[in-house]
Amino acid sequence: MLFSCLAPGAPIPGRFPGPPHPRGKHFTVDIHCHLLTERAEAMFREAGLVERRPRKYPLVIGLGALERLPYLVLPFAVFWLNGLPRASAVGFFILLMAWKSTSSGIVAIPWQEMIAKIIPVSHRGRFFGVSQLSGQVIGVAGAALAGLLLAHFAYPLNFALCFGASAFGVWLSYFFLSQVREPARQVPPEGHARGQYGKRLLKILRSDANFRTYLVSRWFSYLGGMATGFIALYAVIKYSLPDSTAGVFTGILFAAGAVGYLVWGPLGDRLGHKHVMELSALLWAAALGTALATAFFPMPWGLYLVFVLLGVSSAGNLLSDLSMAMEFGPEGERPTYIGLARSLTGPALFIAPLLAGWVIQSYGYAVMFSVSLLFCLTGLWMLRQAVQDPRFLERGAISSLKPGGKSP
Repeated sequence: MLFSCLAPGAPIPGRFPGPPHPRGKHFTVDIHCHLLTERAEAMFREAGLVERRPRKYPLVIGLGALERLPYLVLPFAVFWLNGLPRASAVGFFILLMAWKSTSSGIVAIPWQEMIAKIIPVSHRGRFFGVSQLSGQVIGVAGAALAGLLLAHFAYPLNFALCFGASAFGVWLSYFFLSQVREPARQVPPEGHARGQYGKRLLKILRSDANFRTYLVSRWFSYLGGMATGFIALYAVIKYSLPDSTAGVFTGILFAAGAVGYLVWGPLGDRLGHKHVMELSALLWAAALGTALATAFFPMPWGLYLVFVLLGVSSAGNLLSDLSMAMEFGPEGERPTYIGLARSLTGPALFIAPLLAGWVIQSYGYAVMFSVSLLFCLTGLWMLRQAVQDPRFLERGAISSLKPGGKSP
């Protein structure tokens, strides 16, 4: 809950002072935390390791500490970065975020498998919804505090105070995580030989057509999210808004997300998380359409609506993305399915912001919003028409599924 005060999927704007840009704008860097979060290439090997362990808790605790270490460094690094050349400062900051994101990716599989063991499928939506809702409520207060700190203190002290507050929250969450008790489960020996694991991965991808199509739809959906980390920057440039407006946008994002978690959790438990994923994509498409409209019409109020829609859709997307990946495949192979779902879609999350930046630089924000919308609608269409909800499929029939059909 406290860890979600600085949610992995939230954009973290980082500003490094320097000479003004020739166009009159300062050099600004948007670090999108979801760039590498929960996506690490080591997941392929780690999934097999997780399957062979009767308890996942030791891995979660050890890797969780590594994941949180950057938050201890950031409050002090801000002062040091201020004296470095611009390129060096940006490089170090991105490296630090990559450390956090990569460790988040590695810990994702044992954490999700531990949650899947503790929380039954009929209650996972509400579990994620309540935990994220609680974090979002605290996050609203945190966003207000961040806005005050950014507005009333000069750089770099304002960012150091913000990062310090984040460090306190994530390490307090670690204390509560350490209190979790996970029952041990007997691990079946078959299929866990190290030399056979790679063949088993290929077999799953070849035989489970429903899962394979789901991965392709997620690729398009993640590419459709390319605009997420650039909307606040676009608003500041387009309408010459003060930097403190970022705190307002963040507050709206968290508040809308809190409402989203309150609704999406019970809905996903009752109807299936595929429906939640579809509705979330539809709301994100509406947000992109609104953002595109602000590029042609003088409607700054539309940007506030964009962040409302973004907050609600992001809540449903995160909740359904976590829950739905746990429902593919047999229970004994669940870590492998989770690992494949996280790893194979990782490149899309890496490519999306780079592609968005290139499109912005070459053609402008309007074209970028249009491309993002096209990807979003393509992913939504594939999910709706070609993917069946794994919860409503018989486990024994999954391997023979062909793409197509809708969940009941």
